[in-house]
Amino acid sequence: MKTQIATLILIILSSIAYTQNYNKLLRINTYWDDHFISYPNIGCYNYAHRKYIDNQDTIIDGHTYIIIKAYPFHSQNPLFCPPFTIDTISYPTYYYLREDTIAKKVYINFNEGDQILYDFSLLPGDTLHSTYTGYGTELILDTIVNISLLNGEIRKKFVFENYMPNSSYYIESIGGSNGLCEPIVSFEWDGGFFCVKENSVNLWGDDCEFWFVDVSKNDLHDVNIYPNPASTNITIETSSHGRVSILNLSGQKLLHLGITEPKARIDISSLPNGVYIVKLVGEKGVQVSKFVKQ
Repeated sequence: MKTQIATLILIILSSIAYTQNYNKLLRINTYWDDHFISYPNIGCYNYAHRKYIDNQDTIIDGHTYIIIKAYPFHSQNPLFCPPFTIDTISYPTYYYLREDTIAKKVYINFNEGDQILYDFSLLPGDTLHSTYTGYGTELILDTIVNISLLNGEIRKKFVFENYMPNSSYYIESIGGSNGLCEPIVSFEWDGGFFCVKENSVNLWGDDCEFWFVDVSKNDLHDVNIYPNPASTNITIETSSHGRVSILNLSGQKLLHLGITEPKARIDISSLPNGVYIVKLVGEKGVQVSKFVKQ
């Protein structure tokens, strides 16, 4: 009898420890900003939206799901380039997710019913069995690595490099390489996070504040860049002092420097040809512009 009780206590304690080692994905006071780009589109983005957890749940086929609402972004640029404003009215369709913190799995109810969205219990060499997440492609977990969030916390990153190197992965408490509710395998489009934020703290993404500032058209023209197109150097002319960042269209920060004079000359010879975004954070808030390297 004592042996049975001891065994039961051990199982309970193991279960508690197992759960405590898991960082929950679906939590309130958190939002996920994600975007999508079609490969032929060399402009900016096709669309983007912000996902929130609704205050109400719903029951489908005996399972309780958390309702995820998505709020569309709007752009002043016809190519749908940042900065964006965020709509206050969500899309009419929702995402339905549920999370099993004991099994370390997240499910989505999509077309064919309950399907695995993320499986955080996998070990290297295991197969991710999910028609939704892999579009039917067999995904074998290659590695699990520890990564640092923007607030310094450590999370596990699950990388499926056997399919598409460095682009098919998901991160505990953050989501997948293509966003919160999207498959991690993509064919004709590419997606990802602008930002994941919890309780106003940036967790994931490159410079959360940049993409979602509501600016007027006059603000957009306060930064003058020439020559444009350029090949080796650009000159940034602005009436606002501050810090300048040059980013690619995926939001990756490539150059970063301070501006204290009305004109600043920047060497761009190391950048590949393409379209780049210039962000100035200064006395007038956040201002953006674009230039072409050729």
